[in-house]
Amino acid sequence: MEREERHQRFKWSRDLSQEELAVVNEIGEKTQNITLDSGRRDSWNWGSGQYSIKEAYEIIMTRTPFDEETNYIEAWNRFIPLKVAVLVWRLFQNKIASKDNLVKRGVLNQTQSDCPFRCAVTENASHIFFECSFPMQVWASVLRWLNIHTAMHNNAIENYHQFKGLCGMGRMQAEKFCVIWFACIWILWNGRNEKVFRDSSRSAEQMSEEIKIIIWKWLKCKVKGFNYSLNHWITNLAACLGIGC
Repeated sequence: MEREERHQRFKWSRDLSQEELAVVNEIGEKTQNITLDSGRRDSWNWGSGQYSIKEAYEIIMTRTPFDEETNYIEAWNRFIPLKVAVLVWRLFQNKIASKDNLVKRGVLNQTQSDCPFRCAVTENASHIFFECSFPMQVWASVLRWLNIHTAMHNNAIENYHQFKGLCGMGRMQAEKFCVIWFACIWILWNGRNEKVFRDSSRSAEQMSEEIKIIIWKWLKCKVKGFNYSLNHWITNLAACLGIGC
């Protein structure tokens, strides 16, 4: 890091990916109006004075700075890995590194914004997960596995709530059932990145099978008493989750 006329310029030890550049630009936007006091030593400060885990948790679970009408708490499912929850939390706010967002942040130019699956349309969050013909095939395969026949919304939050309401169940069963939705989002995002950065792709059926496997792994790790074999899970999903689809 070099100091020039009271400004600091970072020099990265390697080239940053598009997603990393987007995060750097976002941090820059959020901090550009902050003025540092060079006459004081750096120190940690908590709003109310004394830090407490309880207060921090309450802030995280109740604060919605981007849109007060949207319940981003839905992203924090206890049965999924943290990295998946963070991805969905950003998706609900339209903050993922989709090409349209990268264009807005100056990382890409408009000519680089097309869908990597050659749809000839601008890639945005809705297109990545719900509108492109490829993810639609993946969703169709997953819904066939669930024995559900329906048209799904193309907005992430609306799609999540629609999926959550597909089966009548209690809170615990609903939370486990929604792991399927989170897994679809995670695998579709990874598949999109494979196409963008390595120009490699798998079939919709291959990704559907990967979704089934990763859900089983997450639930086996997170849910007490979930001792079902992979084959039993794939062939008897409703019984494993204790739901009736």
